[in-house]
Amino acid sequence: SVMVSYGRILSVDNEPAFRQEVNSYLEDSGFTTFEASSNQEGLELFREKNPDLVLSSLQMVGENGLELLDAIRRESPE
Repeated sequence: SVMVSYGRILSVDNEPAFRQEVNSYLEDSGFTTFEASSNQEGLELFREKNPDLVLSSLQMVGENGLELLDAIRRESPE
């Protein structure tokens, strides 16, 4: 059987257990997922994988998720 993906989602959080839980749920729901542990890794994966949606923690150790989302919005306003 062919797996149908409902979309591609990038999740960014510095806590591996949280990322794993979110991605497991999303994959079970039919989404293709990518995960990053930092803003820099998230931006690189965004450029490489071109996901339909980005989920980012707002508070990460030493980082602010809004900065990542601002950088993504500048590169890809849509």
